[in-house]
Amino acid sequence: MLVIATAGLGANALSGFILSRSGHSNLNVRSAFLHVLGDALGSVGAIVAGLIMLTTGWYLADPLISVFIAILILISGVRVTREALGIVLEFAPKGIDIGDVRSALESVDGVTDVHDLHVWTITSDFVALSAHARVRPGTDTGLVVRQATEMLGDRFEIGHATIQPEPEPLHGAPQPGSCCLGEHAVGSA
Repeated sequence: MLVIATAGLGANALSGFILSRSGHSNLNVRSAFLHVLGDALGSVGAIVAGLIMLTTGWYLADPLISVFIAILILISGVRVTREALGIVLEFAPKGIDIGDVRSALESVDGVTDVHDLHVWTITSDFVALSAHARVRPGTDTGLVVRQATEMLGDRFEIGHATIQPEPEPLHGAPQPGSCCLGEHAVGSA
């Protein structure tokens, strides 16, 4: 038992070292790293249980240590599963306040209003945004889109932004085809 557990610990230590060098920003790499870490904890637990049983004869150490390690693995598994579900269901990413994003977009020169604002997570390290931006007449809409996209990347780490510029309505009349003047994060209520 001790020999096999020690060999397993060595293999998991090597795998963990290789995975740790690639960083943990990607959910897949983080999941693989947590899996290797769980296997390494299992090997450590088997070594500790083996030594306790060998020196004291207390065989209850093995199942008790196994349950403790299983609980630790379950906790990390729930965290990864929650993050994966957030991506699949396109929840707004943690740490991004939709109101702050809207205000920042409205501060871009020439933008008078932002509506149909949606922010969601595509992968664990890739956030997307779509929005409609009303612009003052005579404004260079290409410049507005470039400035807004750069600002969103720099300030909010939004990797992909689709901004639809719209002319400001004349005399306060509603713009044809405009709707949904609210804002929301995809996946949130």
